[in-house]
Amino acid sequence: MNLPNLKIVLAIACVITFIACQQPAKQSEKYKLAELEREDKQFLALKDTAQNHINEFVTGLEKNKLDTNYRFMVKSDFIEGQTHEHMWSVILNFKENKFYGLLADSAYNLKNIKTGDKVIIHKEDVEDWAIFDYEHQTEKGNFSDKYLRSKMK
Repeated sequence: MNLPNLKIVLAIACVITFIACQQPAKQSEKYKLAELEREDKQFLALKDTAQNHINEFVTGLEKNKLDTNYRFMVKSDFIEGQTHEHMWSVILNFKENKFYGLLADSAYNLKNIKTGDKVIIHKEDVEDWAIFDYEHQTEKGNFSDKYLRSKMK
C-alpha cells in the first residue's frame, strides 16, 4: 500500500474509532439548560452564517483532511417522511459540491440511519460546520454550539 492510501486508511480508522468510543450526549441533555423559542430567529440565521463562511471550511478540509490533528464536521438535516433531525457528521472528503463522511450523532426518531453510517451532504444543505484543531486547541465555525452555550443558564 502506498503512503497516501495508508494515510487515508489510518484517517478513516481514527474517525471510526473516535465515533465508536464516544458516548454521544443527546442534544436535549447536553443543552437542557439552554432555553430557546421554537422559532428563535437568531438561531435560525446561523445557517446563513455557516453558508457565508463555508469556503473557509472547504479550504481547511482540502488542506488538512489527512492530518489527524484536525476533525472536520458539518451539521445538516436528515429526513425520513415528515421527521427531521439535525445531526453532526465527521467529514472526510469534498468533491463536486458534496461532503462525504460518517454520521457522528445518534438519531432520536429516525430509524434508517445510525452512528457511523456513511453520509453524503450537499454543500448547500450544511446548517453549521466546525473545524477542530487538536494540536493548537482551537475551533472554527461551530456557530450553533456557541450560540446554545451562550443561552445556557
